[in-house]
Amino acid sequence: MASLIANAAAAASRSSSSCLKVAGVQRLASVAQRQYGTATWPQDEPLPGVFPNQARDTKSFPDQPEFQVTTLPNGLRVATREQYGAVARVGLHVNYGARDEARGHEGLTHYLRRVLLQCSSGKASAFRLHREVDQVGGVLSSDAGREHMCFTASALREHTPLLVELLTGALAEPELFMWELKDMRPQFEEDILAAEASPQVRVLEGLHRAAFNGGLGNSLYLDPNGFLDAESTLIEALDGALSSHFVADNMALVGVNVDHAAVVKAAGGDAVRAAAGGAPKRSATAYVGGAQHRSLRLGAETHAAVAWAGPGLQGGADLAAARVLQQVLGTSGARVHWGDDHSKLAAVGGGNVALSSFVAPYTDAGLFGIYAVAGRDGDLAGALKGSVAALKKVAAGDVAEEEVARAAKAAARVLAEAVETSAGASSAQAARLLHGAGAGGDAAATKAAVAGLAKKLLGSKPTVSAHGNLRDVPYASEVCSW
Repeated sequence: MASLIANAAAAASRSSSSCLKVAGVQRLASVAQRQYGTATWPQDEPLPGVFPNQARDTKSFPDQPEFQVTTLPNGLRVATREQYGAVARVGLHVNYGARDEARGHEGLTHYLRRVLLQCSSGKASAFRLHREVDQVGGVLSSDAGREHMCFTASALREHTPLLVELLTGALAEPELFMWELKDMRPQFEEDILAAEASPQVRVLEGLHRAAFNGGLGNSLYLDPNGFLDAESTLIEALDGALSSHFVADNMALVGVNVDHAAVVKAAGGDAVRAAAGGAPKRSATAYVGGAQHRSLRLGAETHAAVAWAGPGLQGGADLAAARVLQQVLGTSGARVHWGDDHSKLAAVGGGNVALSSFVAPYTDAGLFGIYAVAGRDGDLAGALKGSVAALKKVAAGDVAEEEVARAAKAAARVLAEAVETSAGASSAQAARLLHGAGAGGDAAATKAAVAGLAKKLLGSKPTVSAHGNLRDVPYASEVCSW
């Protein structure tokens, strides 16, 4: 049954790279990771010839280099970190997502993510853009979520100036020819079909729609029967988003394995055509809760999620406590490879229901929830009720200090792993530049802080989302009475 949650992780991960990012659902995208608990050498003895006499002295290892940040005259922030790797990665991050879409233009983020690296611009035609990147063995990719978009180019580091020129040119001066836009319609249809076929995406989309009124509740996917068919409306919507949000001081150019001076030089000329000026102030989105989203599909599996109002990225101590609470409850799968899962959620899940807690923080709101996958004979209602009971025990202080200390270390490891890759480090730095220094937080929390956070969660109205056989899926009002 653990493989069912692993499938959810794979779907969430794919949606962030090839379709759309299910923003904020952190642990669902990494529950398939395996940890190996056996060792072929005593862990309290140094390995021969490997850091002799200091194998356990972590202070002897150098710190990660800091990002070097320069703000250009037009407001564009450029941040780079030199890791002396062979492959350069440059990403242009935009503080715009599904929550910022104007009413009637829902799904525009999905459209922008697809078209901006596939249409012509004032700098190059679509053919030239793709050909020049291909000639240097590079890769172009794009990603979009509820608050953030990222357009990335990677190649061998000697091609860094070309990557910056093409990437910024494509986003600064796109030329929206209708024949190019129409040619891309099959790609959107494929995205939508893939989303409709994924129970994980349907549950998480429904969860946000039920938890928030507009804003964070907007879908990551466009409606194929919406404004796309009206050419004038489509062009107007695209132009409006580009002119108001794709401006220099609403974006950040982040590079890894690149020379800072070279990136600043390439971005400081006429490559960046985004006009200086701030984007409109983002409207706040408040958690509503108390609602549910249910879609029926008879089959072997039922996917469901129950969530409460969680802390946002600026939540400070509450966000740290939420990350520790997530590890206290369990994140699916044994902590030791081939071992048993002894988490609190595993104790109530049984053999036919897999459970995992998740944290989804945004700039001004968030979700904390429990995701469940039940087999045909699984007691889904019983497992979710037991999960709520486990959360109530933590809120009452029924959790050992040692368990909180272990969970804090596990949460710190998850945060550290997330920024060890070039992609993770770039995303974290972009979040700091676009959303403030408090974005990211830490994982230090006491037992009292974890219990207090659990009480706050239970004090909000729960939200329920489910896809599959709805026979045993509770309504939000039922969860309130547990």
